[in-house]
Amino acid sequence: MKRVYVCSDTLEGMYSAIYEAWKTKLEANSLGIALKKYVEMELFCEYIEVEEAAHKEKAVIHLIQKHLGKEAYWNIYHALLSDDPWRADAVLGMMLEARKIAKPEQIMNHLSRPKVLRVFELSRKVSNEALFYREITRFIELKSGVLFAEIEPRAEILACIGDHFANRFPLENWMIYDRAHQMFL
Repeated sequence: MKRVYVCSDTLEGMYSAIYEAWKTKLEANSLGIALKKYVEMELFCEYIEVEEAAHKEKAVIHLIQKHLGKEAYWNIYHALLSDDPWRADAVLGMMLEARKIAKPEQIMNHLSRPKVLRVFELSRKVSNEALFYREITRFIELKSGVLFAEIEPRAEILACIGDHFANRFPLENWMIYDRAHQMFL
């Protein structure tokens, strides 16, 4: 019977689901992760709702950085920021694939494996969208003197573009509103 971990559509929720799935040590075809708003019940599956916890998120991040390396972590982080409903499942699949190879820190060189390729594609898509918004974002000055911009990206890219604008406007007060995700930077 396949075990599917159901989590919220947040980084902490997805990392918590990866944590719970990882510690079972089951094979990839016996595990899955689904986001609450995209769950499609199937026969012969056990659905387990995951409780979010910051310590689970930190443990998974540490595990990835220690055993898979910074490049893999960077790709995983960007993939989880994407708008793909099955992104957390792809990340779990990639991590389970890394268990099977002699040098797990080289997992990103194994693009012939479907889950690794999917994480790479999602990461590249988010990076490209962040670059696009760094180039086209324009600010207006509010009466208070704050520079304000409004964007509507598909992925949650605010964390990816923050440093760019902080370096570009070091002495200005500015804010960017992500209308799609209802978040401010």
